[in-house]
Amino acid sequence: VAIGGDGTVHEVANGLMSLPADARPTLAVLPAGSGNDVAYALGITNDLRSAAAMIERNATRMIDVGAVTASGLVASPQGIPPCYCINNVGLLLEGEINRTSHRLSWPRGSGLYLRAMLQTLWRRLPSATLQLTVDGKGFTRTATILSIGNGPRSGGKFLLVPRASLDDGQFDYLLAPPVSRWTLLRNVRRVLAGKNVEGDWLERGRFERMSIRSNLPLVAHVDGEPWLAPSDDVRELEIDVLPRALRVLCP
Repeated sequence: VAIGGDGTVHEVANGLMSLPADARPTLAVLPAGSGNDVAYALGITNDLRSAAAMIERNATRMIDVGAVTASGLVASPQGIPPCYCINNVGLLLEGEINRTSHRLSWPRGSGLYLRAMLQTLWRRLPSATLQLTVDGKGFTRTATILSIGNGPRSGGKFLLVPRASLDDGQFDYLLAPPVSRWTLLRNVRRVLAGKNVEGDWLERGRFERMSIRSNLPLVAHVDGEPWLAPSDDVRELEIDVLPRALRVLCP
């Protein structure tokens, strides 16, 4: 039982994924963190009575997991260890916002991510040329945000990939080109009002395997935990979806 936020769930899930599939225990999640996006995707609330009833029922489902591998590292010959993703991977601006949030101590909850976003937006926005290969199809994009989700929500409030499902054998992605700060802020306001972010300026898709090559060092978080910093100089990333690889308790 992982009692905490998405970072706690990430650590526990990575421990479970290091075991052979036939020896892997079932994972239960009790949300007690800032974002709790994995719990949201599973339909788990923070009500303790409901949580106890869920554990007693022992109803389970199999969910997908992403295997995330970085390469192209210059700063450290040892490289970055691969990891597993249970909810989302955020790159470029989303990765920078996440790193900012981990330097803040208030406010508590999802408001922390909102403050981190506003602070990050006042700095120069990233603009990277990405060479992407999605399920064998290659294309090039200039992007400020690349958000990849197994679950629909990140940062406790932001439904960036609202149609994502934990057990469909695919991850969803949202690709946003360079735009003004005001366009980003206007669309953040829409998200906070419960509306979807849409428009011709956004590109959405789904994949079983994605490879990313960037002209700039990638800044990234995995499940809300900072993973890649600019100093790592990682410019290549691969994400492979492992269908229904982890059993979890669900309501």
